[in-house]
Amino acid sequence: MFLVEAPADRRVGIDIPQLEAYRRVCTKMATGTGKTLVMAMTIAWSVLNKCAARTDNRFSDAVLVVCPNLTVKERLVTLRRD
Repeated sequence: MFLVEAPADRRVGIDIPQLEAYRRVCTKMATGTGKTLVMAMTIAWSVLNKCAARTDNRFSDAVLVVCPNLTVKERLVTLRRD
């Protein structure tokens, strides 16, 4: 969120290269610190901003989540809303 919303003078020296058309957002957190919640809130932030400003290319209404194993997949299912 900082990289998108912070003024340019606050982002001096921060350069995150883009992979083709995809923005890569990474975070490093220890076990039990709420990584899944941070991911869910980041997704919600992007999608809700896209709903509010449909033509703003900084935000996305599509999200791809890749999980490394079945344990993580089961935890992510709790975020799913049917």
